[in-house]
Amino acid sequence: MCEGGVFIVLTVCLVMGLIVSKYNITAPSVLTPLIWIGMLTMTHLIPHTLPPLTSNFYDSITIWVVTFCFASMLMQSLKYKPTVGEASKTAVNVYFIISVLSAPILIIFAISAILLVDPNLPILMRMRYAAVGAVPEYGFGKPFSTIFMVFWQISYYFELYYYDSTRKSRLIIAIAIYMLFAFVIMAKAVLLQFFIVSCAILLAKGAIKLKHILYGAGVLAVIFIIFQFFRQSGTTSNYNVNKLMTLYIIGHMYAFDTLTPCTAVHWGENTFRFIYAITYKLHLSGIEPISTLLPFIEEDPLETNTYTTLYPFFIDFGNKGIAIFGAVLGALYGYIFKKQSYKSPLMVMIYAYCVYLIIMQFIAEQTFTNFSLHLKFIILFCIPFMFPTTKSCQQP
Repeated sequence: MCEGGVFIVLTVCLVMGLIVSKYNITAPSVLTPLIWIGMLTMTHLIPHTLPPLTSNFYDSITIWVVTFCFASMLMQSLKYKPTVGEASKTAVNVYFIISVLSAPILIIFAISAILLVDPNLPILMRMRYAAVGAVPEYGFGKPFSTIFMVFWQISYYFELYYYDSTRKSRLIIAIAIYMLFAFVIMAKAVLLQFFIVSCAILLAKGAIKLKHILYGAGVLAVIFIIFQFFRQSGTTSNYNVNKLMTLYIIGHMYAFDTLTPCTAVHWGENTFRFIYAITYKLHLSGIEPISTLLPFIEEDPLETNTYTTLYPFFIDFGNKGIAIFGAVLGALYGYIFKKQSYKSPLMVMIYAYCVYLIIMQFIAEQTFTNFSLHLKFIILFCIPFMFPTTKSCQQP
């Protein structure tokens, strides 16, 4: 399919998604075509030297969006029993206390990274190197791998959702810990997740409008540029905003265009990495799970190891895999979206978490790849709602 045809298909999906979701911009059937329309548009707006995208990419992305959107719209059009109940105040307090008491781990990590990583690197870059595991001498564990990372984030979800004037100091502390987490590991993705989750929850509560999101996105873009500049300061003399935008916005699509379908060594090893990890850990299989860090393309100007959400399905099963798992994920997110539309606190927070995964599809597949992490989040989301006799967090 040609680029013009893809734009037409995506636009039709976007309009249908808006109608089915009653013009809710956070609906998965709206976000998905909107994201890809935006990404394809950016290939013409960002100056770059990458070769044109081929029909292989256009075919694959068309299959993905169509199957995802139609499955999502189908699930959104059905009626479900509302999920009722409020979070236990005691459980939420426990989450907050764990978050606060474990926050010093981040300070210990930062100090250790500064002391152990190559002193010739800038301090901020040392923390980033330590965060991605480039420092084997570091003995306290990475913030990415600690269970406390889940509490630092989930505590913020609960404090934001149940915010009122009596909980202002708690929300400020939860935000501070979340921001400290992002700063210590030098991760723009954590800042983006904070922004997306906040917008999704506040939109569901009717506390903000679309214009507030646009203003916030503009500020966030500036912060990202500054963040990247200071992170790379002293390590490169070629810092360039266009190159940065090429790498982080459109490069993933061009990287996907270099892939060959059905080239996985083992059946479904990318899509079903979680199962391979379990069987290997239990010594039921000798096949090691693939690394979550995919092979790098080091040919300038790509220099990336992210290939959009299509990667595992395409590498494992080709376009058939894209169609099947596009429908599976579309149905899953469509179901969660419809459930949160009933204003259930639990489903609103779970869907806010999912919105980030949906938006990040232009970069990489995260639903199956990080499945074990998602399970931890879902379980900890649900626990405070499992104690109906305990005093609710909801103010009377």
